[in-house]
Amino acid sequence: MRPKKSGSPENHIEQKLTAILFTAIVGLLLLFLLASSFPREFLTTYRNTVPEGTPLLERVEQAVQIFDDLLVGEAPGYEGFIELYGATQKAMGKRTIPDPNYSYLFLTDHGQITYQINERDLTEPANKIVALKETLEQEKIPFLWVQAPFRLLDETEITPITFDYGDENADSFLAMLEQQGLSVLDLRISFREYRQQGISQQDLFFNTDHHWTIPAALKATETIAKTLADEYTVPIDPATFSEDQFQMTTQENSFIGSMGRRVGKIYGGVDRFTLVVPRFETDIQLWETDYGVTTQSRGSFEDAVLVKEYLEDPKMTANRYAAYHGDNEELVFINHKLPEGKILIIKDSFGVPVYSFLSLGVHEVRALDPRLYKGSISQYAKDYRPDVVIFIYNVDSLNQNMFQWED
Repeated sequence: MRPKKSGSPENHIEQKLTAILFTAIVGLLLLFLLASSFPREFLTTYRNTVPEGTPLLERVEQAVQIFDDLLVGEAPGYEGFIELYGATQKAMGKRTIPDPNYSYLFLTDHGQITYQINERDLTEPANKIVALKETLEQEKIPFLWVQAPFRLLDETEITPITFDYGDENADSFLAMLEQQGLSVLDLRISFREYRQQGISQQDLFFNTDHHWTIPAALKATETIAKTLADEYTVPIDPATFSEDQFQMTTQENSFIGSMGRRVGKIYGGVDRFTLVVPRFETDIQLWETDYGVTTQSRGSFEDAVLVKEYLEDPKMTANRYAAYHGDNEELVFINHKLPEGKILIIKDSFGVPVYSFLSLGVHEVRALDPRLYKGSISQYAKDYRPDVVIFIYNVDSLNQNMFQWED
């Protein structure tokens, strides 16, 4: 049989059929992605990782990389590949795993996955915080910096890590703030005390995720409330946040964090997740704003604040930690059970459970995420007139990208 000529009718038909088939496959793939959580994940990841003012070419490059990473995660067989890779690493006794997002992931002696933090020059971020504090001071608005922990790595835990500057960066940053007269609440001190009291790393931090557990976030909230009651004029009762005021429901093997999903269940295991809700009667109204669109809900703490779809995912792919309302440009909580008290919180992801819990102790809490909110924080505070402005960042958030708001 003679080969078909490139210009033959048969060849044209094959080319058209191939083009139609390819278009259909791409269309089906796009429909699948649009029907899934892919668009929200892409937009959230892009907003959280690409700072405002990034040159156009770099924005495009980073957007393509984010799209590629998420697309790979949606690919059939991807989870099986990750499990095989993790199982192989575990069989070889590897505690250091190369990773394109984190450079390397490390398995501590406590069985927790973490990553190292490089040394950073934090002079410019510190100066920006000092300038904000001075502006608020002129308006007679108190200011408090709350330093959340990242991982409390002792000498045994850091065995796989060649170097880590998380605590050194935080020490340097807090020293610069305190030299300029800023009030600082260092929660790392409290968490080290918890460890000395016999509270385990697993009770304080997830194994597969870098965040603190929900009960640990409640402990942090109680400490913050005590500081606000003792040193500020905020009408808040720290007893509101004692553990006996909350119901704690623990589900074993129910949560896989962001780092655990990169190494698989065989290597990193599966976390337990403890849901913490108040035992007392609540009436919360919540507004959330993103991209200029505001939505509203009202009801009990469980109905108005908790994002139930994150708690009911049987495949454990949802971020249960974010069930306490995260990744929003602006949140406004109104507690209809209390008549007074206004708090403005500027936060990273460690603040997610904290501002939700604090809304139980005062009339109003507002939360801004500087990765998403690009307006003037000082002007927002001037217009709002809170009893206090709180910044709560974990150690890893001490980087230039987290200080990109307007002056």
